Amino acid sequence: MSVVSPARGLGLVLLCALVVTGCGRIKQDRMAESLYAATKGYAESVRWGYFESAVGFVHPDVRADVDFSVLDNVRVTGYEVVQPALIGAQQQAVQVVRIEYVLEDRQRLKQLTQREDWRWDDAQSTWWLHTPLPAFAATP
Repeated sequence: MSVVSPARGLGLVLLCALVVTGCGRIKQDRMAESLYAATKGYAESVRWGYFESAVGFVHPDVRADVDFSVLDNVRVTGYEVVQPALIGAQQQAVQVVRIEYVLEDRQRLKQLTQREDWRWDDAQSTWWLHTPLPAFAATP
């Protein structure tokens, strides 16, 4: 029968704690990288008017019937992150953006601020946007 010395036992406990902490940190890093990729991909889709692609970032439960013919009249001229997304305790992130756009038929510059609610999906290992596409005002 072998007996583990107290120092060796403490060393094993510390090693296990480091491994568990390290694995948690790796997951957090992957989630952060994935969030950056999702928010960047969504921003580029909206910025360049690829609204069909932007809808792919929106969670299926939040997607509404989007009238893409109305969006044909919208030309986005700017997409600025006002408050970057930070991962919270509940595997959620909030990002605030300012979007400038022109309604093609009126040629008037408009602006809106939108709060984007991103949530992590463990089953699919991806971030979903739980906010609909921006509500571009059609009035002057």
